[in-house]
Amino acid sequence: MNTNWQRAMKAGVVLAMLGVTLVGCPEAYYVYRYQTEGEVVALLEQAPPAYPDAHFVTVSDIHLYDTDLGTQGDAFQDYLAHDRKMLEQSEEILATVIEDVQGIGADFMIVSGDLTKDGEAVNHTLAAQYLATVEAAGTPVFVVPGNHDINNPDAKRFSVEGATPVATVTAEEFRTIYAAFGFDEALYEDAGSLSYVVEPVAGLWLLCLDSTDSAANIEQGFPNVGGAFSPATLAWIEARLIEANESGKAIIATMHHGVVPHWNGQEKFHPEYVVNHYDDIARMLAAYHVRCVFTGHYHSLDAAKAAYDADFVFDVETSSLVTYRPTYREIRIADNLARVRTHPVTAIPSIPTGFVDYARGVTYEGVYGIAVETLINDYGVPEEDAETVAAQVTRAFIAHYGGDESHAGGTIIDRRGIGAMGQVVLTVQRYVIEGLWTDSECADTNFVIDFATGDWYGIQ
Repeated sequence: MNTNWQRAMKAGVVLAMLGVTLVGCPEAYYVYRYQTEGEVVALLEQAPPAYPDAHFVTVSDIHLYDTDLGTQGDAFQDYLAHDRKMLEQSEEILATVIEDVQGIGADFMIVSGDLTKDGEAVNHTLAAQYLATVEAAGTPVFVVPGNHDINNPDAKRFSVEGATPVATVTAEEFRTIYAAFGFDEALYEDAGSLSYVVEPVAGLWLLCLDSTDSAANIEQGFPNVGGAFSPATLAWIEARLIEANESGKAIIATMHHGVVPHWNGQEKFHPEYVVNHYDDIARMLAAYHVRCVFTGHYHSLDAAKAAYDADFVFDVETSSLVTYRPTYREIRIADNLARVRTHPVTAIPSIPTGFVDYARGVTYEGVYGIAVETLINDYGVPEEDAETVAAQVTRAFIAHYGGDESHAGGTIIDRRGIGAMGQVVLTVQRYVIEGLWTDSECADTNFVIDFATGDWYGIQ
């Protein structure tokens, strides 16, 4: 089995060996109005709208799996062996988070994509049922799709006989299932994607952006990991940003893919995890005074800032509920400051103690197994060397997934006793390992963002 994450890892190794990067394109694929139209330039020279008080939560990468689809047989075990998710516990984890959220009394809730394991219709229906309980408790929910959610050929049922396809959903069906969670309340919808705009709090616009590229998934036989906006959708986004600034509306956004790289080299080694033309898009958002974009996709607890002269935008990434470190975030905006607090899931009914260690173990084994298999089968690294290199790579990923990563000292890269091919791969992966371990920016877990100045500092 070749999972999305494994494909991305293999692609990253190959691209790094070749010195190739897939971000950006030399040709102008879209001409931004804020760079070319005098009236828009003049508009953006005015003081940006102040942010109104708001209180909300954000969750990402739920990857909900209805266990009625099967947890028995070699095919299911093979899927788990080539993945890094707590699928069998996904419903318990989601239910635990929703119970917490119902007690918070937030103004609204964001879900930034990958609501399902692999886009199974039954899992979407189940996810919608859970989100309905949040809205019933008084908290509106706004969703965007992730790369797993639409036209996914990996939608399967498992049994002792093997895996068999089950119904996935189209973009239109996704909108229908989640109509009550953003689409029906939308002020505007994009005709060419599942992007829309809502005003969850007076004076605050939330841009819910569909960054997925799922049209060819069925034909190609696997879901696209990467994301992109068409020129038409970019034009729609920019038109909404202009209107928001003209109307005095402050803006935040959510999308599945990152719009700012979260470690040095991510855009080169794992380009599928930042949206195509990410820097152009981040510049646009910053120019229109969008100070925060809430994302997911990489399953990490991380925050990153892109600054362009006086403009800036923060990408606040929330980790997955089914890998280490399962969390959701709570954000309070007041006095033009955003206070971000992270709530870890520390227990579920079936694992009342030791759940964090359990989650870490599942993710470690999953990443390590994928790394070992890739190194042996695709690059001919001897097993002993593959295990040594994979362990170093996996420890770095676990640190990055958990947020606020900090190496305790000593050597990050240990080359001792590794043969020639292992040395070659470790040289390539060195940039990934060091990048994941080195969090040069501010806190990832609990922090404050000053929307007026772009300052950023950690809090307890």
